[in-house]
Amino acid sequence: YVDRATGEVLPFADAALTTVKDNAPAGEKYDTDKKDFAGYTFVGMTEDSAAADGNVVADKTLHVIYAYDKN
Repeated sequence: YVDRATGEVLPFADAALTTVKDNAPAGEKYDTDKKDFAGYTFVGMTEDSAAADGNVVADKTLHVIYAYDKN
């Protein structure tokens, strides 16, 4: 969950980087969710983000990055 203008992680405790899956087998499904943050509007995923929902890829770390604009 990042501020699109700065690229910084949003300054809220629950917006910290989180691990969705760790050492999961290739092909296992993962799901992430958009969150709402006071003072910010969700604008989409960053262009280098993995899909919000998908499957674990062997030997690769996927980053799901939700982008927000400050109101």
